[in-house]
Amino acid sequence: MAGAGYDVDPAVLKAQGGAFKEIGSDFSAAAKKLAATLKEAEDWGDDDPINYATTERDQHDHLAKYAASRPKFAN
Repeated sequence: MAGAGYDVDPAVLKAQGGAFKEIGSDFSAAAKKLAATLKEAEDWGDDDPINYATTERDQHDHLAKYAASRPKFAN
């Protein structure tokens, strides 16, 4: 097929180009929204330091306290 070239329909290319432009602007808006949300999360405050030196008893007591404050649901 040497020299046959490509069969191109300019109207189709124009329509598809518009679709890609829309995808790009949607992605751009989503990226800006994500960046703003992450910035808010950073500005929210420092995380509490994690204490890895807890014992099983400390963990049990913490979970028991949490469980006691949960609402009761019927089985």
